Amino acid sequence: MSVVAAANKRMVYCGGLAEDVDDKILRSAFLTFGDIIDISMPLDYITQKHKGFAFIEFESADDASAAIDNMNDSEIFGTYLCFGNQPNSDLCFVYRQNDSRQPGQAGQAT
Repeated sequence: MSVVAAANKRMVYCGGLAEDVDDKILRSAFLTFGDIIDISMPLDYITQKHKGFAFIEFESADDASAAIDNMNDSEIFGTYLCFGNQPNSDLCFVYRQNDSRQPGQAGQAT
């Protein structure tokens, strides 16, 4: 397995985050599943608020898998999280339960 593939299996994409969620909240929610290397929450250039998603990188792929298995149907600030896999990707996805889109699809939630 290449280094890039191994790194991708440790990375979790977490989408549909409420505006009040920050990296400290995510760290506390996901830390129970293993050591977290990094949490990246891209900011909107104009508003300087996060764009509603984050990338969480765990120390191991097993930790990332444990987070996915245990956080399914969990709630963070009113957002219910579900997990799925984007086709042809090693990233795992969290999205709003009432979102009609599938993970990896662009567009607005309904």
